[in-house]
Amino acid sequence: MTARLLLVEDSDDLRHLFARVLRGHGFEVVEASDGYEALDRLAEFVPEVVVTDVMMPGMDGVELIRRIRAMPATAEVPVVAMSAAPTPEAEREALRAGAEDLLPKPLDSQTLLERLAGLCRLHPTRPRRLSTSFPVMRPPPGGI
Repeated sequence: MTARLLLVEDSDDLRHLFARVLRGHGFEVVEASDGYEALDRLAEFVPEVVVTDVMMPGMDGVELIRRIRAMPATAEVPVVAMSAAPTPEAEREALRAGAEDLLPKPLDSQTLLERLAGLCRLHPTRPRRLSTSFPVMRPPPGGI
């Protein structure tokens, strides 16, 4: 089974490392460097699972999870959040937003792979394309 995964991580080095490990274990990985780019990707396809960093510039992972849950096409897609500072408060916030789990970084690749394999088995393959496209509202240059 090849599961299609959206990987959202603002650190280029970490994103490329995670993507390489995941591809090496049979995942088809689509990458995004922030929450806005992730929403652009989600307008193109519906993954079997999303893995997102929590602390990112612009739109953080918690807001991304909320938006994923608000879109009918992605509302049921499992989301795994990652954080370099996984405090109990951060975990509660991510879980309240709709994440299935919050994993600490640095990430043990075996733990991630086991968690993803379990989620992909629990959630059968979904349609790969959205029937409607959602515009992504980005803040103006220089912020609001």
